Amino acid sequence: DTNLKQLSDSDGKSDIVNTTTDTGGICGYSSGVVQNSTNEGHIGYPHIGYNVGGVAGKSSAPIRQSSAKCRLTGKSQVGGIAGTGKEIIDCRSLVVVDACDEARGAIAGTVADDSTLERNYFVSDSLAGVDGVSYAGQAEPMNFSDFVQLENLPDVFRSMTVIFRADGKTVRTFSLNYGDELPKASLPEVPAKDGYYGTW
Repeated sequence: DTNLKQLSDSDGKSDIVNTTTDTGGICGYSSGVVQNSTNEGHIGYPHIGYNVGGVAGKSSAPIRQSSAKCRLTGKSQVGGIAGTGKEIIDCRSLVVVDACDEARGAIAGTVADDSTLERNYFVSDSLAGVDGVSYAGQAEPMNFSDFVQLENLPDVFRSMTVIFRADGKTVRTFSLNYGDELPKASLPEVPAKDGYYGTW
């Protein structure tokens, strides 16, 4: 939790599991401004916990110019930037919600009645902006090719990691930039397993 007046330039990369409430990649509960912060760590636990957010679990203060690229799970109020938010401005989100019973969104799971949403953009095939609804200019979806052209977008959105796994073990990883081709000549062989035939 943070009661600081401002938390700036923070990066989260660790996976966080919390089975109660107010779980976020940068802070759990915030009553101070969160700004210029980015989270890449996966957050939450399937179908358990309220207020799970890529940046903040719950915030009663502004979240500005912050981003999340991660996977989220929880029971309710699960959002890419905030599980429950009040003022979310100029934020970017590319998240997957793996499990949530209700109130999910690429920007926020839910927001306060007197909330302010401005210029928040996200990419998702399955999520709307806030609790099932997207809002033009406030919590707006974009296609990926337009999204990566946004000004001041953190570099984490322009790259991806491709992981080859067999029987739960990582065989090889590739780091690629948007638009790169997977180097097929460098693909690993599928590990042999008696009685099985495998292909990537």
